[in-house]
Order: sequence, then structure tokens, then C-alpha cells
Amino acid sequence: MGDLSYKQRCTIHALRFAAGWTLQQIADNQGVPVSTVGQICAGPTTPQKKSQVGQKVKLDTPRKQQLVALATSDADHCRMPLVDIAHELGFVVGERALRKAFAKEGYHRQSARRKPYLNEVKRDKRLTFALSHSHWGIQEWGGVM
Repeated sequence: MGDLSYKQRCTIHALRFAAGWTLQQIADNQGVPVSTVGQICAGPTTPQKKSQVGQKVKLDTPRKQQLVALATSDADHCRMPLVDIAHELGFVVGERALRKAFAKEGYHRQSARRKPYLNEVKRDKRLTFALSHSHWGIQEWGGVM
């Protein structure tokens, strides 16, 4: 039954219901078993859409973009937990779903590196080096690498 084309199925339906042929007449005419003709005639004329499998999508693309926009709006939101950002927008979503949504939008969080402590001596040495090499061009800096 599964290898018949849509056109053949429509022909079988037309012969059965419009022309009034018997199942045996249709089977002989179309070259398919009588049982197949019976199953096709018992089913719907047009294929039915299958029901949706899986969970309904809670975060579509515009909502993901809203989340990323809020998360990157200022320093406070950058440090805020993802769940809190979603609650601020009124979205009730789990943390895993949020991480996936942010990742699909290309937004990934990382721990900030600690800034090295610079005491007065180190700052003076850095400033002296910068001032003494400020006139260097690309050629001189190319030799450093």
C-alpha cells in the first residue's frame, strides 16, 4: 500500500466513489491487490497532516533576540543569571533551554579574567616603555614578533 503514488490513490478513490466500480474491478484495472484497494478506499481521500511530535517551542527567534539584547544592554545584565533575565522579560523557561537559546543566537558567557595588580613601580616601567617606543613604526614592531 505504501508504494502507490498519490495519483494512483486518487484514481482508486474516483473509480470507487465517482464511477461506482467494485473493489475487484478496480484491482484488476490498476493491477493492485483487492486488499490494498479496500484499505485505500477506507482511508481519507487526501493524506492527513501528522500531529506535532515533541514539545512546543517556547522561545522563537524574536524572543531569543530580545533575551540577547537585554543580556548585552549593560554591565549589570551581563552579570545577571540567565533565568533572571528571562523572568525580567516575563518568560518562564528553564536554564537549559535558555543556554541553548543564547547559544543559537551566538551568545556565550565566559568567566572574566582577573586583572593583574599593577603597583606604582610596574606602572612607571610600563609608561616609560610606552613613551620610549611611541615613535616606532610597523617595521620596528614587526621585528619584535
